[in-house]
Amino acid sequence: MKKLIVGLAATVLYSATSIHSSAEVKIPFVTSLTPSSAFQVVPDESRVWRWGTYEAPRLFDFEQARDLQVLSTEEGAPVQDFTVSDDQQRFVFVKDQVLEVRDATGNVLHVIDQIKTPAGTLQSFTRARFFPDSHLLAVSAKQEGVEQTAVYDLDSATVRFVQETTGAKAIRTSTAYLAIIRATSVDVYEKDGTLAKRLTHPSGYAAYEMGREGTLVLAKANDRRLYVYDGAHQFKESTSSQFITGMTGTYKDIAVDESGKFIGALYTGRDGYFALFEKNGHRIETSLDRDDSVSYSSVLGMTKGARYLIANADGGERTNMYDGRLLVERPVALSIPSSFKEVKVGSPEPLLLNVTQADGKKKQVAAKVKWVSDQPTIASVSSGKLYGKKAGAYTLRASYGGYTATLKGKVIPLPKLSTVSDSSWLKRQKQAMQEKQGFEGSPRVGASYVSWTGTSGSLVQTEEKVLNGKWKGRHFVARYPRFGSQIDRIDLVTLAPSLEKRTLTKAEVSAVFGKPTFKETYATSYSQRVVEGKTTRATYAIRSVYEYRIGQVTCQFAFDAKGTARLIHVN
Repeated sequence: MKKLIVGLAATVLYSATSIHSSAEVKIPFVTSLTPSSAFQVVPDESRVWRWGTYEAPRLFDFEQARDLQVLSTEEGAPVQDFTVSDDQQRFVFVKDQVLEVRDATGNVLHVIDQIKTPAGTLQSFTRARFFPDSHLLAVSAKQEGVEQTAVYDLDSATVRFVQETTGAKAIRTSTAYLAIIRATSVDVYEKDGTLAKRLTHPSGYAAYEMGREGTLVLAKANDRRLYVYDGAHQFKESTSSQFITGMTGTYKDIAVDESGKFIGALYTGRDGYFALFEKNGHRIETSLDRDDSVSYSSVLGMTKGARYLIANADGGERTNMYDGRLLVERPVALSIPSSFKEVKVGSPEPLLLNVTQADGKKKQVAAKVKWVSDQPTIASVSSGKLYGKKAGAYTLRASYGGYTATLKGKVIPLPKLSTVSDSSWLKRQKQAMQEKQGFEGSPRVGASYVSWTGTSGSLVQTEEKVLNGKWKGRHFVARYPRFGSQIDRIDLVTLAPSLEKRTLTKAEVSAVFGKPTFKETYATSYSQRVVEGKTTRATYAIRSVYEYRIGQVTCQFAFDAKGTARLIHVN
């Protein structure tokens, strides 16, 4: 133990993974496939049907990264539309203005060229879409310039209702509703034909989608905000003003995941090409936001929980797949550690923020956090550190990943040490070790050594055993000798109690710190000289050592033969 000061190995305070640097969630590119112009996600699975006008529908499995099934089509016959029932038992093609119905294996069951309705006959079909969890079909037909859309039960071959939909751009279905989207209006019907909601906008709708649970999302032309309506509550508009994108050009497409918890949008704008929101309006920062690979995308799909994303890219020349598994690591709540409720005058405190992730895990972050003090003349923030300037109260505010947290605190002057009892003083030092990895008023172990200004000094055991460092006030800081280049990190902070006119006994130390994790008594004492500049401040004869593990640091008390603590080291 006589090599305690000079030869002690450095303690690592923070691993590379313990302090995270950004709220941005990585959504990496997985693979590219042949181009597709439309997608339909299979519920509760990591699979998606994709197809195009001249591309046969294919069932792609994200986990296996391959097509599992291909539904052949007649060569040269364009697919006007295609839809799949959730149970994967029925496929409906719209080709040559007829409905071709197939079973789970892809075999044709029958072809429907017309549907009888109470008011006449529907024929010349243009599009079809299954309602979730059923074989109920929304199907549109256009004759002599007049379009009608019917809700048709494929199993019983009966019509629920028919509505004239001339001018419609698209139809969308949810478990309970049918949405008819026109250029400047959207009509939402219940399955029996009851009009549930009518929305209009004179400038028109640039993009639209309705989730299976009834979330209706509309992008109005020349409007950066997405408008979200909740089908579970009579399509009440979300009061959140957070559905703001950076759109300055045009919207391309909108997607709602199966759970209705995530809303994605493709657009052209000054801040990128993609935006992902939670249903409450909170925007999630992702690596796709400015990813050039989606810059020319025009169709977007998402599996449940946005676990996988799919978008056509490069003007439709390919289809890209992205992995959203890390979305569970997005921040959902913040808190500022209570240790920042109090800061002492002249004592810089490196700031950390507590972050709760969507998966319930917690972490601390230091970078990419925006800190603000409402009273900068009392407590200021600079370069990620909190500085106490004068006694008073302040409120600290942290912003990260679109969330904010606040904490009320106060700056207190350093106490006159002569007024603090030895026991109370020891308790204060122990608390500082637990919370700040150092002594009261000292720098933190692991902080920058270069940034800590002071008078050169040393701890001298023998001529060969010298640890050089810096003195500032009552604290000595040092970094351990290393082969090669030095690391800019404080490895050791030392305090000499006698220089503060304190006489600490082993009994007093044990009363506050408890039983040491390690202790040793030497056969003979060794000399330890404390040097500041060229002046020897004190020389001690060290006979025994007590060692404690306090939080993330190790503390050693060096006693003389009478059991008086002469030096205290934190490393």
